Amino acid sequence: MLMNDNWLDTHQSEVYTNDDIDLRDDDVEREIVDRIPSIQLLDRVHNFLEESISKTAILKLLGRKIRFHALPNKIHSLWNPSQSF
Repeated sequence: MLMNDNWLDTHQSEVYTNDDIDLRDDDVEREIVDRIPSIQLLDRVHNFLEESISKTAILKLLGRKIRFHALPNKIHSLWNPSQSF
């Protein structure tokens, strides 16, 4: 989806909220770089995102859901890595 410069103008004042964090306009820097929308988040937002998803794993392999414990076996059988992880 391509967006024009007006997209930033119309969405500039929106505030997105959640029970855990409030995103304010100054938390997000939006601009158009070579006609492509660019979004930069402050470190506090990045830290919150990292913290909130650090224990979350949603996995899909070859179009199917896979349990976390089965993932190492699938990775090993598909790509045969030189070291375990």
